[in-house]
Amino acid sequence: MMFRFTNLKIGIKMGFGYGAVIILMLVAIVVSYLGLSNSLQNSTELMRMTRNMAAVNEVGNQAIAIRLNARAYLVHQEEMYLEHFRQSQAAFDKALERARSAVKNPKRQALLGELAQKARNFEEGFSKILELIGQQAEAYGKRGLPNGSVMNETLGQLLEIAHQEKNPDVMWLAMQARNQMMLTRLFLQKYLTTENSTDFEKGQIEWKKISGLVEDLKGQLKDEKQRELLNRFGQAAQQYDAAIQDIHQAISQRLDLVHNNLDLNGPAMDKLVGEVIDSQKEAQLSIGDQTVVENQFDMTMALWLSLGTGVAGCLLAWLLARSITRPLRNAVTIAERVADGDLTVRIAANSRDEVGQLLQTMQVMAEQLKTMVTQVTQATGQVNSAAAEIAQGSADLSQRTEEQASALEQTASSMEELTATVKQSAEHAGQANQLASAARHQAEQGG
Repeated sequence: MMFRFTNLKIGIKMGFGYGAVIILMLVAIVVSYLGLSNSLQNSTELMRMTRNMAAVNEVGNQAIAIRLNARAYLVHQEEMYLEHFRQSQAAFDKALERARSAVKNPKRQALLGELAQKARNFEEGFSKILELIGQQAEAYGKRGLPNGSVMNETLGQLLEIAHQEKNPDVMWLAMQARNQMMLTRLFLQKYLTTENSTDFEKGQIEWKKISGLVEDLKGQLKDEKQRELLNRFGQAAQQYDAAIQDIHQAISQRLDLVHNNLDLNGPAMDKLVGEVIDSQKEAQLSIGDQTVVENQFDMTMALWLSLGTGVAGCLLAWLLARSITRPLRNAVTIAERVADGDLTVRIAANSRDEVGQLLQTMQVMAEQLKTMVTQVTQATGQVNSAAAEIAQGSADLSQRTEEQASALEQTASSMEELTATVKQSAEHAGQANQLASAARHQAEQGG
């Protein structure tokens, strides 16, 4: 692998090094991106579950409001609490719809479905209770009170007639019946307040005593008007007793619905809301723990990849520099030896890149220089031999030149003597010429 790498061109080596570092950086970036993507996904899921938790909490709050308003109405039976109950019921339905559309987990969906069923059971039970309260109010207001008033009125009239007739037996029986009736109505009022079956049973005991007193009155009454009043009392008593029984039945059914419906479905609703919230919390904790683990893993991977990228970059840079600078140093050393005249150096090119080609070229250059030096040395020997011959010829030529110089010196001396003679002759000729000119001048003057 190293041999192949060293045979690559320098540009390819640098491209390979940079490419490897870039690839490692891209891997680190991809790993970091995937880690951040997972973290973002988990954060998004946690935010979604937080919103779901808020929706479920709203469902729980409205469920509690439904129970409180229902209980307040049952205690006070005021229209205000009934209106609050209906508002809470509408808010609960909306909150539950939002929660069911937001929650995707099958388990929590099933719990919310069960919660919806419990809420329907609670609302149906409360609706039946409202009907029973209406029946109770109708029985008491339209039958109980009017017939109670009729019974009290007829007994009062019987007492008045007996008093006028001075019939102590009738007065006593009518007074006893009236007292029993008042006691019965007192227990009824108490029963309506406490809704305790013991109070109803006590009232029934006292009510049955009235029947005996009425029978005794029948035996004592002789007047037709008194008998008519007693018959009227008996009819009112029958309707009053029927109203009491209807009231008792309505209260019993209402209490049964409260105990077996409201008191069961209400806490069940709270329990289901709690289970959904606990499931949400468990999922949030799981996702939170998973996010921490994944983030730690991603951080570790990113750290090691970054360190690996740095180490790989340094290693590749060292290998690349080594593959370039080492042969270049060899080339410089060889060039210095060649510059010093050492042409016996052997250059080993271990690569085929530009540096290897340079070393091969330097090897060829060194061999060619060696050949040229050999040729120059041979030529120099030949030149030296020729120079020796030339020197010998030059010595002979110098001797002959000296001899010729001596002859030339003699010739020069003769020439100097000749020149002096010629000069004297010239001077004599000049003097003769002057004399001739003077003679001619005198001749012309004399002529």
